[in-house]
Amino acid sequence: MKNEVPAITRLSELRPKHVQWLWRGFIPQGKLTLIEGDPGLGKSTVTMDIAARVTTGQPFPDGSVCAPANVLILSAEDDPADTILPRLEAAGGDPGRALVMTQSDGHGSLSLTDHLRHVDDVIRRYSVKLVVVDPLTAHLGRADGYKDQDIRSVLAPLAGLGSRYGTTILPIRHLTKNTGAAAVHRGGGSIAIGAAARLILLVSLHPDDRSRRLLSVVKSNLAERPVPMEFALDQVDGVSRVEWLGSTDLGEKVVGSGQVELDEYVDLEEILLDIVSEEGPIRPPHVMQRLRAAGHSPSDRSLSRARKRLGIRYKRYGFGSDGFYLWFLPGQQLPEN
Repeated sequence: MKNEVPAITRLSELRPKHVQWLWRGFIPQGKLTLIEGDPGLGKSTVTMDIAARVTTGQPFPDGSVCAPANVLILSAEDDPADTILPRLEAAGGDPGRALVMTQSDGHGSLSLTDHLRHVDDVIRRYSVKLVVVDPLTAHLGRADGYKDQDIRSVLAPLAGLGSRYGTTILPIRHLTKNTGAAAVHRGGGSIAIGAAARLILLVSLHPDDRSRRLLSVVKSNLAERPVPMEFALDQVDGVSRVEWLGSTDLGEKVVGSGQVELDEYVDLEEILLDIVSEEGPIRPPHVMQRLRAAGHSPSDRSLSRARKRLGIRYKRYGFGSDGFYLWFLPGQQLPEN
């Protein structure tokens, strides 16, 4: 409110507090933490693994633990019944502690500019300790994702909720195509997004093995950055999940210089396989959206050839103008026709 009187606090009246952690070194409690990465590398799957561990209190990959707590998921791209729930269960989560917040009609994205008071109410009512925003850009409402002032007007109140309730806010953000930039500066949109985050996590390809991934801390205002965690994407009954492989100190290759070179490791087939394995069954137009976001614009012929080489199958649903195709890998669960 414009007429509110600013608060003044004498520092001598405060008691110093230690940073509390959901996952020590990786996810602080009550802070705004970003998780970033190129499309198809597993950001949403990693985030769901984290959410699953919070709902059950099961240890994090390095042995860190937290008490079981409720999580709130704001998702603009994934269906709660056929994607979010199966991924949470595949990760061993407790669906009874996971809340999904959508528009009242079940369609479209919640706006953090219009619905923040509802998010506040849910956090307070259910003692939520983790809020996932997937992806951030789809929940900005009227705010322009490239204008610093607009971003601050959204993220400052959101971060305020985290501080008030001791709740971690974990938005997901895509990277730009500028692979030559420092990893901490590759996130899309305004630089105010990265500035607002107290910690930034990066999901990237392993520089020595394209079948593996890394989760690295590329910015931390709260503690010394831990060494990256290594993981692979696995399938359980056609649902993507994370297989953690332990920590790996790659030094200057990833976090020392702050640079992650992805271009030399990513080609059309590699990222196409990642997209379908993580998000399939998936419609071809959605595949193209993910590919373009990753910097690929293949011809229909090139895409068809890559699909066949990878063994990606397809099935048609419906008839006429209402019909559509789904691409999938063997073993992935298909909806009923």
